[in-house]
Amino acid sequence: MSKKILAVALAAAMILGLASVAFAASFSDTVGHEREAAIKQLAGLGLLNGYPDGTFRPENPITRAEFAKVMVYALGLKDAAEMLAGVPVSFTDVEPNHWAVGYISIAASQELVKGYPDGTFGPQNNVTYAEVITMILRALGYGPVLDKQPWPMAYLTKATELKINKGVNFVSNAPATRGDVAALIANALTTPKLVPVEYGADGQPTRYAESGSKEELPLKTLLHNLGAEFITGWLEDSPELWSNKGGIVIEEPRDKDGALLVQAPDTSKKYELAEGTEVAGLLGHKVRAWVNEDGEVFFLEDITPASAVKSASYLEPTKVKVDGKGVPIDGANGAKKIFRNYVVANSVKSGDTITVIFSGNTPKYVVAVGYDWGVVGSVNLTYSRVSFKAKSGEVGALILDDNYEVVWDGAANSLDDVEENDVFDFIYDSTNKKAIIIVTRDSVIGKFTKLTGSAATIDGVDYSYKNAPTS
Repeated sequence: MSKKILAVALAAAMILGLASVAFAASFSDTVGHEREAAIKQLAGLGLLNGYPDGTFRPENPITRAEFAKVMVYALGLKDAAEMLAGVPVSFTDVEPNHWAVGYISIAASQELVKGYPDGTFGPQNNVTYAEVITMILRALGYGPVLDKQPWPMAYLTKATELKINKGVNFVSNAPATRGDVAALIANALTTPKLVPVEYGADGQPTRYAESGSKEELPLKTLLHNLGAEFITGWLEDSPELWSNKGGIVIEEPRDKDGALLVQAPDTSKKYELAEGTEVAGLLGHKVRAWVNEDGEVFFLEDITPASAVKSASYLEPTKVKVDGKGVPIDGANGAKKIFRNYVVANSVKSGDTITVIFSGNTPKYVVAVGYDWGVVGSVNLTYSRVSFKAKSGEVGALILDDNYEVVWDGAANSLDDVEENDVFDFIYDSTNKKAIIIVTRDSVIGKFTKLTGSAATIDGVDYSYKNAPTS
């Protein structure tokens, strides 16, 4: 007789995605939205606001007047715009008492906008994607170069080159949505500005170059306009770690010429993460950390080369295999820190999924995840205890009282849902009282001997199966 089982792909990458992280609250209508991260980021910077009812309305269009305000904020000129409230502007359809007159005035003076040929601005018109891209690139200093070329093709081409439109598909003359505007600006926040480097006899710029480029120009970005500065360092205490209370970036010390300095770990400068800062997946990575006026990191860029993040396999507790070679990770001659199952550890274990982050040829950090497993024999709700019929490792039972923070996945959402013979794959930390539990139901344990397109043979019995999603 054929029995039906469900093949569940274990989430070995959960250490990058399911840890509990304290982010700033989302708007009620953006939770799970594809633009949620960008919206939270821009709202945290004060560039975009929600509505009094707690919504953001990401699919709504945004007017030209509203977008002018956003870009003036992005240039750090909010105060100047507010001082110009009530002062007439040259656009015939913008009265001095218009709520956005100061923002429109600043946007025009900075040559972000030029209005229509008939002398109007169209403050209530929905801003198009082409207009959004144009204003963003002009804010980044590209206006003098791109305005000499056909519009909007030159601007759209440059936006693609700079990856400002990454992840945003649009028709150029269609009204831009609030969610897409958030994504486009978020993509542009750390884009290097174009700055003049040579001038003619009349004092006008004749050549431009990208800031932070090989010409040793200081990096200038929109985040600089917002009063932020950046440090380069490593994220080695993150909300992904269960013992963490806020996240810390360790600065990479350098001298005035930019050379690395030798500095004891306990004297390295540390920066806490501001509430709402996205860091998931960056534990152990080299980052550019943007620091606000309170000395908190509010925005992180991953600057770790892809080639520096390598998968590894187990050799022994303090040694792993990377690219076919043994690499020590003992902390002395090897990695600076080992993170295993959301805590700082001394070693990795056989069966772990292991990632090593290198600094040059030297292993810097190791991130590993490994699950224990057991078949549920009984559940005692009075004592919040799960006992196992079979077990892996040293854990024969779990106690999940009300003090535990548990992430459930699979067939159960709470202890009340657990049944006898459920299979637990779990990470469990009694010190920090947190756990991740993947529950598989109607599973079979035995010797696997054969696999076809529709059945698996275990202990001589054929079982039909359904593959779980791979993404």
